[in-house]
Amino acid sequence: MNGIEKAVKTYLDSQNWHYKHDEEERSFTLGMRLENDDVDSCQIVLTARDEEDLSCKFVYEFKIPEKKRPIISEYITRVNYGMFLGGFQMDLRDGEIFYKTAGVFSDSVPMNDEVRRLIQVGIRMAEKYGQGFYEVMYKGGDPANVVKAIEAND
Repeated sequence: MNGIEKAVKTYLDSQNWHYKHDEEERSFTLGMRLENDDVDSCQIVLTARDEEDLSCKFVYEFKIPEKKRPIISEYITRVNYGMFLGGFQMDLRDGEIFYKTAGVFSDSVPMNDEVRRLIQVGIRMAEKYGQGFYEVMYKGGDPANVVKAIEAND
């Protein structure tokens, strides 16, 4: 286990969160409940790529049907425009959606607060924009109007 993995483990243990650690992939996986009606959970995957880089993905538990991927791509593009930390991505092969943050720790290992921040930013973004995927995909919402409505609540 490298230094970043140890830091992630220390943080997750300090929160009493249950997770699976994959030593080969250098990743930690845990489930998270979101505060949305229709998009209410995601899987968090923290991966220590090497001794310097840590990524934190928030993978929604639904997949975008192929015929809806173009309009969801527009929604993601509108959401990501101007986003300061991280961003949403969609795998066009299978419709998987996730939000990803990352940190580079070239001279040190992350402190608990830095790991917490990566996770908290992702949780906030997954919650904030998650319902919009449902609105666009199933309720016929216009991506521009959905994003505008979400961001008007800030």
